[in-house]
Amino acid sequence: MGDIALVPFAQPGGRAIADALEPYVRNHDAFLLANHGAVAVGPSLQTAHQRMESMEHAARIVLAARLVGNVNELTAEQVTALVAARAAKADVQSRSTARTSRRGKA
Repeated sequence: MGDIALVPFAQPGGRAIADALEPYVRNHDAFLLANHGAVAVGPSLQTAHQRMESMEHAARIVLAARLVGNVNELTAEQVTALVAARAAKADVQSRSTARTSRRGKA
C-alpha cells in the first residue's frame, strides 16, 4: 500500500477537500483526512477496497500496540529493506504470471 498521507482538515461540501488532497494524490494511494476519516484509491474498486482494508487492519494493530505498551517503529533502513523485498516479490510474481499466460496461449 505504501505511505498513508495525513491530509489537513478542510471544510466539507466544496472544493476545499479536493484542494487539501491535491498535494498528496500523486504519491499516495491512502489518506487520513483530519477530522473526517480514511480514503483509499486504486485502479479498480477491488484494489481501492483492499487498500482500505489494509489501512484499517494496520490501524487496529497500532491501537492494540499502544494499548499494551508502546509502538516500536521501524527505522528508515528497515522500511527501505521491506519495500525492496516487496518489490522483488511483486516482480517474481509478475514474471511467473506472464510465463503461465504464455503457456496457456500456446
